Amino acid sequence: MNLKKKLKASAKSFWLLLGLSTLAAVGFADYLAGSTLSLSVFYLVPVLLLSWYVGFWAGLLAVILSALDWFIERQLLQGGGGLIAAWNSVLELGLFLVVIYLATTLRRALDREKGYARTDHQTGALNARAFEELAGQEIRRCRRSEKAITAAYLDVDDFKAVNDRFGHEVGDDVLKAIVETMKRNIRASDVLARLGGDEFAVLLPECGEDAAPAVLKRLREGLREAMRTGGWPITLSIGAVTFEQPPADYKEILRRTDALMYESKREGKDQFKHEVVGG
Repeated sequence: MNLKKKLKASAKSFWLLLGLSTLAAVGFADYLAGSTLSLSVFYLVPVLLLSWYVGFWAGLLAVILSALDWFIERQLLQGGGGLIAAWNSVLELGLFLVVIYLATTLRRALDREKGYARTDHQTGALNARAFEELAGQEIRRCRRSEKAITAAYLDVDDFKAVNDRFGHEVGDDVLKAIVETMKRNIRASDVLARLGGDEFAVLLPECGEDAAPAVLKRLREGLREAMRTGGWPITLSIGAVTFEQPPADYKEILRRTDALMYESKREGKDQFKHEVVGG
């Protein structure tokens, strides 16, 4: 996840540089064209680039620089241009402001929809689709760097009975508390997802045999404390596997952790099993 943030920041830097370079090129071409040919419409290209890929303030910066460019050109080439030129500049500026507002509003809406498609709306955790994508990325990264990876599969014991006894609202609170507790006890670079119903998975990249037991113990104790604090008679069955050599497919991770989780259930629930593969 930290890698993803770095890539996003790099992409923004690229688009910022490209947008400003395009703005400079359009301004230079506009100057060469002189007063006989207006290239004002072409300023929309860098304005849209910066608004869409960088954000509102970058788009606003492009508009301000465009307006400054128009002002300088009209002073140099048209001697100010009179009221008509001033009026045209105001209209162009207004149009560009509308463009960056619409572009950034549409981009935020699309980003929200994309986020909803990757997020479990009930708990705020990632959904199974997003877990598959990010798990694949982290596995490939750990394989390249020859780093270990740990995964855990969690299931709420007798969750249907919880809903039947306390109601679905309490059941929803339990699921949210599980996610919030897990988020507090893992790193920002770890991957947490609700796979469906009362089942959760967490992926801990670069977490090997030495570090995994302490992390998993902290996670389990945090969940137990959260259930006690909520006054819920809730237990969880957990299966965890540390892969010293990450598998080629995320499905292998799910298969092994899921099998261990069911072993925990068969042995009386509220159990925790952890094994190391390839160590």
